[in-house]
Amino acid sequence: MQRNGYGFFQEATGAYSSTRLMAFTCICAAILFGAMTCLGKAGPDGVIITLSFLSAGFGGKLIQKPLEKPPNGGSGHGQAPTTPGGGA
Repeated sequence: MQRNGYGFFQEATGAYSSTRLMAFTCICAAILFGAMTCLGKAGPDGVIITLSFLSAGFGGKLIQKPLEKPPNGGSGHGQAPTTPGGGA
């Protein structure tokens, strides 16, 4: 599935995002271990493993977002910074 010419694992700039790949992999692993836990095949540690994968999947993006913001307070989505006078 593509939107605006970019793939699922690409940022707005077109660069591939390893954070999105890691988050997707962790969420898929959490779903797998969650299903195994519900079926009783993961043992007593299944809940801990599932929550660990969920934390890694969502936590990585949670930490990355504030670090991506540019120092000038812009949105950080590939927009060129503007000058105060409006000139080029």
